[in-house]
Amino acid sequence: MTLGMIKPKEEKEKKMKNTMKKACCAGLCLALAGNGASQGWDDYFKATSEKEIASRKEEFKDPDALKGALKKKLTSFSSAHPFYDINDFKQRFDVKDEDIRVALMGTYRESAHRLATMSREDNPDFFADCHGCMQAVHWMGIFADEPMKLFLLERARDGDIQLIVRSEAIKAYLRCADAQEAERIKPYLRELVLDNAAPSLIRNVALATYVRCAGVREARDIFTTFLAGKETLPDYVMDAALELRHETDEAKREVVRAFLWVAAAQAEDWQLFTRLDNILIARNDTAYFRSQQRLALLERHSISEPMDLPAQRA
Repeated sequence: MTLGMIKPKEEKEKKMKNTMKKACCAGLCLALAGNGASQGWDDYFKATSEKEIASRKEEFKDPDALKGALKKKLTSFSSAHPFYDINDFKQRFDVKDEDIRVALMGTYRESAHRLATMSREDNPDFFADCHGCMQAVHWMGIFADEPMKLFLLERARDGDIQLIVRSEAIKAYLRCADAQEAERIKPYLRELVLDNAAPSLIRNVALATYVRCAGVREARDIFTTFLAGKETLPDYVMDAALELRHETDEAKREVVRAFLWVAAAQAEDWQLFTRLDNILIARNDTAYFRSQQRLALLERHSISEPMDLPAQRA
């Protein structure tokens, strides 16, 4: 068999992998929209009577029972973030951090193994497994010891796993990493931001997170890439710029502000300009609101000027 015959096959397999990654993200969004299906498990973990609490405490002394209970919860779609008060869960049922780490790792490995070895068509629990991996790494960021930090960093580097799981691993790692450790994750955040196979929601979170942990020059560089030779701006870039309106680092706030000013000036489409204009107003940018540049842009797009800056948007 010649190399010319092998290459198309490799490209086809790579394309199928990317399709599966996107399918997992899209399917999870749909599944989470109907998140009342497993309300019973919420009630199970919200046990309040002394008898129920005592029963759960005794049950969770068995590592296999704890793992089984957590697995059912993590792979259900009852909520986007189960155990909304994890400290309450730990205290109520006297569960040790190490036992939770073992249960989370076991849940992740079982679900990840099925995702890696079974096709979507052959795995009836495909979306539950994606969800289980995502939720497991989410809580790993809360309970991480040093080995678990390294595990999360490895998941952040892994371009072959589902994008939504990789994105969650990056966020979980940043949750438990110190400032020096956070430096190690920046290349993978940037990779996600620029990954055309990644859904807009993931790229939005990745961009906002990257700007928060990057230096000022790096933040400026990543935004500059969206200005060069583009007729429009992706939604995720504008969503990230809006999310960063509460950034406490003044230098980074200025980077985002300057990007929005230039993008608004370059916008040829009135709808794009209006959206950028609204983001600048939401940032309470008084200098922009009253600038001659904005007045000229409003005139160019034939848009009437609002009377005053809306205080409620600050």
